[in-house]
Amino acid sequence: MNISNAIVSVARERNITDIVMGMHHMTPAVPGIAGPIPRRNGEPAIGRMAADVLGQSNVTTFLYNAEQPLSTVKRHLIVVPEKAEKEAGFQMWMNRIHQLA
Repeated sequence: MNISNAIVSVARERNITDIVMGMHHMTPAVPGIAGPIPRRNGEPAIGRMAADVLGQSNVTTFLYNAEQPLSTVKRHLIVVPEKAEKEAGFQMWMNRIHQLA
C-alpha cells in the first residue's frame, strides 16, 4: 500500500470530509485545475501523490503550495470556477475556506 492509498483509506474509514495537502516543493502551483490533471513530462503537474488522492477520493481536497506556514498567511487567493456559486454545496465549501482562513 502506498501513501496516497493510505490517505484515501483513512478518509473513508473515518468519514473525513476534507483533506488539506501541501504540494511538493518542486511542483509549481496550477491554478484552476479542471478536467484531466495537467501533466508535465508524463507526470502530473501537481505531484503524483496529490493526483492519486484526487483521483481516488471524493472528499473536498485543498492543495496548499507552502511558501510560508499556513497560520501566517494574511491574504488568501481562492480560484473558483465560473458559476460555482450555483452548485450544490457551494456555501458549505465557502464555510470551510472561511474556517481555514
